[in-house]
Amino acid sequence: MPERRRIDAIDTSDGTRTGGAWWLLRFAAPYDMLQRAISDPRREEEFRRRFLSVPDGASVLDIGCGTGRWRDAFGDVRYYGIEPSREYLEQARADHGSRGTFIEARAGDLPSLDLPRFDLVLCAGLLHHLDDREMGVLLSAAARVMAPGGRLVAVETCSDPALPLIARLAGRLDRGRFVRASAEYRSAALRSFRTVDAHVSSGRTRIPFPLVTLECRDPLVGAEARA
Repeated sequence: MPERRRIDAIDTSDGTRTGGAWWLLRFAAPYDMLQRAISDPRREEEFRRRFLSVPDGASVLDIGCGTGRWRDAFGDVRYYGIEPSREYLEQARADHGSRGTFIEARAGDLPSLDLPRFDLVLCAGLLHHLDDREMGVLLSAAARVMAPGGRLVAVETCSDPALPLIARLAGRLDRGRFVRASAEYRSAALRSFRTVDAHVSSGRTRIPFPLVTLECRDPLVGAEARA
């Protein structure tokens, strides 16, 4: 694998706001504290059962894994986490040790990585940090590393006007600069997958938050993929 340069977790070049208090989230400890403070364990368990269930022995790829907080959502699986922040990766390795393989790389590096095939690809809170070209590269690469019968699950902040006002207001505070409507995410995913279901909700957090969960199957590869 080629040597990777160090990349900060919060970098304006990757579509992430950096000003004010957001600067603190480049560090693993404040990031984890925020996640624990806003997460609703009951709703997260419902989400895990509905979207992330895989049998023991399955292979899971977590793109933009952060500090590895989703590793505990899975049992005895072969878990790979990809993350550009060395700060976050060091915390992930400290927390999860041999229970995962953690790779320092950006989402755009995915096509060049030597990876196995995966039964589940998870992309939680990443696409709304990517512009349209970068999002397309990631979705196409995810389709290529998917095992037969596999799924991509992407969870993103969305801007759907039908959601409650309080959720839409909360969504405006998101760090990502490319928050889209759920239909826009789905349209992008359909360039790399035949089947894309979009589930819009007011989130898994203690306060309403605008989220769309994309469940993508039947990858299009090679000449089938749409530009």
